[in-house]
Amino acid sequence: MKVSLAVPELTGNAEANLARVETMLSEAARDRPDVALFPEACLTGFQVTDDPAHDLALGVRIPGPETDRLRLAAKEAGAWVVLGMFERDGDTLFDSALLLSPDGEIALKYRRISPGWHAGDASPDAYGHGIDIRPCDTNFGRAVFLVCGDMFEDTLVDRARQVAPDCVFVPVARSFDDGKVDTRRWEDKEKPGYITQAAKLSTRVFIANCLCLAGHDRSFGGALAMAADGSLLGSLPVGRPGILTVEA
Repeated sequence: MKVSLAVPELTGNAEANLARVETMLSEAARDRPDVALFPEACLTGFQVTDDPAHDLALGVRIPGPETDRLRLAAKEAGAWVVLGMFERDGDTLFDSALLLSPDGEIALKYRRISPGWHAGDASPDAYGHGIDIRPCDTNFGRAVFLVCGDMFEDTLVDRARQVAPDCVFVPVARSFDDGKVDTRRWEDKEKPGYITQAAKLSTRVFIANCLCLAGHDRSFGGALAMAADGSLLGSLPVGRPGILTVEA
């Protein structure tokens, strides 16, 4: 199984971000991966402010014009594609992820279950959550999603493990409170925690972090690929865009 973990640098311009994702998918396709993984919130950056009027505008309808373009890009790349994005369903925002097939179809949609992406007292009518962890059987095995904070909820990790996945894809958007890209803090304090938590899934785990140094969020990027035995297959450095392609 070959996986490309792709981390584009995002701006406050959603159209430009979509174009960057399309371009990076084309670049990743040169390595002929089975799967290309993009981060959480890869169309906007993680710009949630807890103001429903502002935040709802971050979401796209699924299916909709943006996902139609991404489906076409997946088909042109000839690869499965995983992307995290904010989804608007009526007047409710979800932190969602999609698995697109090489035929350009939406094979799986997942909605983040853990609530840490918004304020604890946020209106449940404005900020929605998923319920199910459903697998998708593909030609490279059984795939499962967790999104960002889901991976740090042990009950969700247990539920994901119970469906016996061959791989888990984890789009994330991680930033530090001071907004800095702190390589030493990531390497010494944060990265080991991600590796430890991924090992609990007892399968291959692929994590891609949003890179958006514009706006208030300032997610710092980076990516990790983990083998089923918990060993690190490869990583991308934080603070700059890139593509990591691994055999797993």
